[in-house]
Amino acid sequence: MKYIIIEDEEFARENLKDIVEKVRQDYELTAMLSSVDESIKFLESENVDMAFMDIDLGDGTCFDIIRNTDIKIPIIFTTAYNEYAIEAFKTNSIDYLLKPITEEDVEHSLRKLDDMADIFRSDGYRTILTKKEKIDRILIAKNKSFSFINISDIAFFCIEDRYVVAYTNEGNCEITEIANMEKVMDLVTDHDFFQLSRSMISSIKAINNVTKIDNQRLYVTVCAGDKKKEVIISALRRKDFLNWLGH
Repeated sequence: MKYIIIEDEEFARENLKDIVEKVRQDYELTAMLSSVDESIKFLESENVDMAFMDIDLGDGTCFDIIRNTDIKIPIIFTTAYNEYAIEAFKTNSIDYLLKPITEEDVEHSLRKLDDMADIFRSDGYRTILTKKEKIDRILIAKNKSFSFINISDIAFFCIEDRYVVAYTNEGNCEITEIANMEKVMDLVTDHDFFQLSRSMISSIKAINNVTKIDNQRLYVTVCAGDKKKEVIISALRRKDFLNWLGH
């Protein structure tokens, strides 16, 4: 497995190189690059199997590299900040690691890469990378790292303590890295979700009960496992909501 490290901090580069050498002795480090410009030039002429990419670089971000190359290899992102999690997820990401990176972090990410190796080698995956039209999963925060949850497993999203959280069909509450409800709607645009209010977006399967308050407003109960929440559908949303339900 030939790989590259794109990182502008020397200590972080050397640390990551040492960790990979320890956990994957069969991996071959092809290059250590420190800038957007240097990385674009390298990727235009060289082929590798995967990349570790720091997000913030001296002359831009790694997304500038991705936008200016035809890169179709799996990427493990590394950063000291989590503000880029959603954008990273929309690319060829295997994982998104927060610094300081440990041996356990890298081992976990490379096991994920091993599990997905056949997918990355397939032509079908390359088509998906090119189109990037439909998103089927979102990032959720898990301690220092992140994991994914399928959108089909989500009953509804809501705002709790200023965070966008996702309630799964089983009733688990997961903190997402999504900035606001507008971003949620962008991510679930190809799925059957409706924005019930400013603070709640529900899948159709989570709608448990709908009753009239008056001739304009509706009272809706949504369920996720044994968790229930109530929301009032305003007069402005009523028609679209009923059309969404199929009435």
